[in-house]
Amino acid sequence: MVSNLAARLLALVTMPILTGLLSPDVYGSAALAVTLISLLSVFALAGVDVSYVRSYQNKNHHNPDAVEAYAWRFALATSAMVALTAWIAWPYLADALGLEGYLILFVVVGIIASVAQTMAQARARLANRYRLLSASVLIAALGAAAAPGRGSRLPSAPSSAATSLAISSGQVHDVFFFFL
Repeated sequence: MVSNLAARLLALVTMPILTGLLSPDVYGSAALAVTLISLLSVFALAGVDVSYVRSYQNKNHHNPDAVEAYAWRFALATSAMVALTAWIAWPYLADALGLEGYLILFVVVGIIASVAQTMAQARARLANRYRLLSASVLIAALGAAAAPGRGSRLPSAPSSAATSLAISSGQVHDVFFFFL
């Protein structure tokens, strides 16, 4: 996909800029928060996106609308449970990893948004909305690249918060964009 190539090239261009704008501690905290979001999202998703696609396309045995409703409920419920578990474990986890307490907000939002983004992308693929999917990937990459720089110039906003917000906002944007 052209949008994936453009998003990856944009990441290559913005990486040196971000490492110059952010201190090593802040950049490391943001990277660790993003890694936690990715890891916990895999547990929260539990493969329901693949099952959703397979069951949705198998029209002989199941009602596709019922499959979609169940898959979405399951994905959102498990992501909420994983996010709640992360919230409860955060004081211990943050202390062990040396992370700031405020990052839990971005981790919680990031987990739920990541799962919702994956489900929305599966839905867009099932509906053959590949142009919309490409546009969304490119717009999310542009937004994620722009947000950390804006946040780092604000004296009241920690830079790792701006970086984490950029990633979470890209995921939330995708979910709303696919339902247009």
